[in-house]
Amino acid sequence: RCPKINGVVERFNRSIQEEFIDFNLEYLEDPKLFSSKLANYLLFYNCTRIHKSLGNITPMAYLVQKGVMSEKSVTYT
Repeated sequence: RCPKINGVVERFNRSIQEEFIDFNLEYLEDPKLFSSKLANYLLFYNCTRIHKSLGNITPMAYLVQKGVMSEKSVTYT
């Protein structure tokens, strides 16, 4: 319903496919192990990996900088 967001979602899906799934296909047969590895990757993606579109900071740092999240909630993650 919101075409502006569609491009962002598609880029996220592409990043997950190219950076995680393509390199971890052997884990697809074990859903629990795959989910665990995907969760770890998503923590890396949101908390450690810098994003050019956000000014070379992590998504979590961006949210703290904009005041959407507090520093305290980031340490909880």
